[in-house]
Amino acid sequence: MADPKIPTEEHGLVQKAWLPYAEALKIAAAQADLLYIPDVNHDDQRPFTQFAQDDALRIYAESGRTHIFLEMWPDFQEHADGLTDGKINIDQFVERMQKGNADHSRLSAPEGLKLLGNMIEKSCALGMHTHFADAKNGLVESAVAELSHRLQGVAGENLEQKTIAIGNWLAGQASPLREQATACLLKKTLPEAKEFWAKIEGGTDGDLEKLKAEFTKAVSDLTTPEAFKERIKAANLARLSDETLAVTIAKQLNGEKGVLFYGAGHGNGSSDINEKLAAMGVSSVRMDVYPDRKTFQALTRALEKENGITGDNRGVDKPDLVYIVNEGVLYTTTETSPELIKAIQEKAKLKPVEPGDTDRGFDPEAVQKILDDIVAPKPPPVTTAPQP
Repeated sequence: MADPKIPTEEHGLVQKAWLPYAEALKIAAAQADLLYIPDVNHDDQRPFTQFAQDDALRIYAESGRTHIFLEMWPDFQEHADGLTDGKINIDQFVERMQKGNADHSRLSAPEGLKLLGNMIEKSCALGMHTHFADAKNGLVESAVAELSHRLQGVAGENLEQKTIAIGNWLAGQASPLREQATACLLKKTLPEAKEFWAKIEGGTDGDLEKLKAEFTKAVSDLTTPEAFKERIKAANLARLSDETLAVTIAKQLNGEKGVLFYGAGHGNGSSDINEKLAAMGVSSVRMDVYPDRKTFQALTRALEKENGITGDNRGVDKPDLVYIVNEGVLYTTTETSPELIKAIQEKAKLKPVEPGDTDRGFDPEAVQKILDDIVAPKPPPVTTAPQP
């Protein structure tokens, strides 16, 4: 932990040193069973490109790591394994991953998938196996929270149009997603949601009018700020529940070492992935890597804004290290261990951060643009929904 005699910057930064990224990564990789490098922005290609560069892969391997865990749906693990087994090539990997891939947009585009495929192959050659470890928690809750965000302030005729679009979208979904989303939207149990759709598909005109009124009221209820706060908090509770992820990682590691590239939100709470892994005997070090200071400034504000909405504890758990790539600066935090500090001091001189260091060179417009992308949920595909 940080020396109490050294002043702490308001975002938890304590000291800083100028080091090449490779040196900083070697220091972090030499510690703990699991190296956790958060994905600080799912829609920005740069964090994954930094994570997957050849030098970084060699450092992971040289530090004794034999597993890489990614926030990708396990449904697609067969394609990753097919690539390393020589059963498919990169082009086939990209083609198969694009079919039904509902994961982050950055890794849905061909160029992102090609980068992913190359990383999987190179990691395999270095003795590391890639696991698609996304536990798929909170997908339905997040979708409804996104609907609530999209419906803020919508009223009248526009609300009726959106209600029809949402109903059509749900009707066009396969089971069990349709029933799960309906249960979440209408605050019903899963059996009640199944009964709801059974009545729609076989009910009388009178029944249908009642069901339509119930559905319209549920959509209307999502238009208030209070509803958005409630739904985003429920989505966070479900989405950031990392028990399944921790069990998956601990089981796959089986006493070996690994590296995790997973959303930053899974490491910002007081009872998240690192605490759950620690309870299973797996130690971890988290190094947040930002392409530039503006992205760092935006993410700290995103957490503050989300806390203001939900009142939960996002952001209370600081990373062990923070690195800003375009400046070549490594920060220690209030969470940095004495072992890490000593390892840094063997390579570079640490100096205390100045108050307000996070916001040095603050550019409100640039930060707001990133913040809009990070905080605002992406709209679900309801406006162009297929007819049932």
